[in-house]
Amino acid sequence: MSSQRYSFQEVIDQKLGMSGEINPNNGKVKSDYFSVLGTINALAFSADKKPWYLSVNPDEGKDAKCHLYKVTPSGNGTYICDKNGKVYNSFVPRYILRFNASDYSGNQWMTAFGDTAQTILNGVSATAAKSYIDEGDVEGYNKVFKDAQFKRFVFRCSA
Repeated sequence: MSSQRYSFQEVIDQKLGMSGEINPNNGKVKSDYFSVLGTINALAFSADKKPWYLSVNPDEGKDAKCHLYKVTPSGNGTYICDKNGKVYNSFVPRYILRFNASDYSGNQWMTAFGDTAQTILNGVSATAAKSYIDEGDVEGYNKVFKDAQFKRFVFRCSA
């Protein structure tokens, strides 16, 4: 699916994502899809805070989406899947990456998830980034994020 490319200012001027139109199929507000060519200026990350990843179900079975389901610590070293109720001994971290991107017209804070965030971070998986923290290598962890600064991407956005 292709989407039209806009500048950040054009997105604001055209009020993309603000129509309030309801999708009759699911009752949710319809999203506008568009692309922006931007450069990453800053990334929100901290080795001290976990919000940079989401703990998800480690299953990769027949259901392609099963590994996207959130798991919650149960308190006894296991994790409970919020979607299917199964108990797991481990989880897989998936990125929730907040970053600021800019173009000639302005800048915007954005969020990338999972594989898209991994692409922005030069292919470093959330599991690998988490291992830096687990091993006490804060410098290695910081480098994962700092190496993505000032890189240019075409962002496919939903608003």
